[in-house]
Amino acid sequence: MSRTSGRLLRRLAGPAAGGDAQLEDLRRLLQQRLGDAPACPQLGLPTLPPWLPDSEQRRQLQEAMALSLRQGDPRLSEVRVVQCGDDEGHAFAVQARIAGGPPLGATVAVDAQGLVETRR
Repeated sequence: MSRTSGRLLRRLAGPAAGGDAQLEDLRRLLQQRLGDAPACPQLGLPTLPPWLPDSEQRRQLQEAMALSLRQGDPRLSEVRVVQCGDDEGHAFAVQARIAGGPPLGATVAVDAQGLVETRR
């Protein structure tokens, strides 16, 4: 069985199985960097210079996440990304609706190296 068909079967199995696949899809979308996808070079998060103030980095990441999710997965609607947590890290709450399905909610953390972690 191919990796793609295995993921499809997990999604078809129901919300409990599909929820993890959706969270992984979200992480993969947000792990992309601008220019990584030749077919859609505007898709992905920017690499932010270290000299930017944290507040400006968080604002730019928030906008880039929302745009990447809207452009990267056409099944998503009502995409909303808000900052959460303290001023020390880059943590965001992501909410979206999957076409024909339930709402999706996740917490996304971006570390100093730009690695993305997602959790419910």
